[in-house]
Parts: sequence; structure tokens; C-alpha cells
Amino acid sequence: MRVLITGATGFAGGHLAQVLLDQGDEVIGVARHFQQSFSH
Repeated sequence: MRVLITGATGFAGGHLAQVLLDQGDEVIGVARHFQQSFSH
């Protein structure tokens, strides 16, 4: 599944993105500020 997450570098969005990636989903993250720690 392809998923768009807003707030992807935040606490909840980051954890959700990791869970979805671990399940094999394609994650597209949107955030106001880019952080180096978010590499997906």
C-alpha cells in the first residue's frame, strides 16, 4: 500500500512511518521541517 503521512518527522508520524515500512508499505512523508533522522 502507498501511504502519505503528514507530520512524518513528529513523534507519532515517525513511529507510524516505521511500522508501515516494516510491513512493506511505501511511505511518503510530509513535514514542515526536514530532520536528518528521518531517512525514509
